[in-house]
Amino acid sequence: MKPTLDIRRRCDSITLAVPTSRVFPKIDFNYQASMLADLDGRCGGCCRSSFRAIGQNYFANEAPQHFAHEAALFFIMMMTVTLPLLNALAAVLELIRI
Repeated sequence: MKPTLDIRRRCDSITLAVPTSRVFPKIDFNYQASMLADLDGRCGGCCRSSFRAIGQNYFANEAPQHFAHEAALFFIMMMTVTLPLLNALAAVLELIRI
């Protein structure tokens, strides 16, 4: 049975620290629990895909795109860093020659 709370006397319950009379919650007698005979050991709702299937889907579809984006970003960063490194190498070689 599930209890149904009565909210009509809300102001009275706030003002009184201890209620003077005991009021029990109303009970809904039409409530029915699920029967164990309905269970057959299978998944209750629609079956979810397994963690392995999710991983395979990611590596088949999304991982190559992420890899391509990261490879392009890495290439741009390396090209940005190359010129200062070459200038530093030339300066060190010039310092060694003198």
